[in-house]
Amino acid sequence: MYSQYTTIGQIFTNLIMMNRRSLIALIRSKSINDLTSAYTQSDLTQFYLSIFERPYDSASIGITDEGYWCVVHRNTIYSLKESKDADVFLLLLYTPLQEIVSLLKSGLQSYGLPIEILLTFPFDEILIHAFSSKWQLKAITWLDEGYPMNDEMRNLLWGGNKQAKTWLRYQESRLFFLQTL
Repeated sequence: MYSQYTTIGQIFTNLIMMNRRSLIALIRSKSINDLTSAYTQSDLTQFYLSIFERPYDSASIGITDEGYWCVVHRNTIYSLKESKDADVFLLLLYTPLQEIVSLLKSGLQSYGLPIEILLTFPFDEILIHAFSSKWQLKAITWLDEGYPMNDEMRNLLWGGNKQAKTWLRYQESRLFFLQTL
């Protein structure tokens, strides 16, 4: 994945430097001819770069020219500017995590954009939003597929109580393979 870099320090530097401002610059400079327009819910025109389409409804997942990840469905754009806006991304939970990552990587590579942009995708926001809604079980599937849990997710799921039955059941299911060795 990082064969173009020669040292761990270069990898780390490139990861740290990817913020919204640098994302905006990349989107506007490298892909200006590839931008598409859609309408916001306020009927304003918004430009975005389509990274991939969801296979089940052809909604486009992309990045706006303001550096926000978005979903475009039926020519209406929904940007993830705040965690509460994550609703439109929840359908991604029906797709295996590795497939989403592969779609993101190939979409970024098709535009010649650095793979580090993948780190700006709102995985945490989607999962955190899902854990406080009816999507909790779908979100746990992504954790089971290897997505690392952070403290906020842990608190939402188990209230920080490591003796909670759901926490213990989750740990047991994750470590089940060890029992078979």
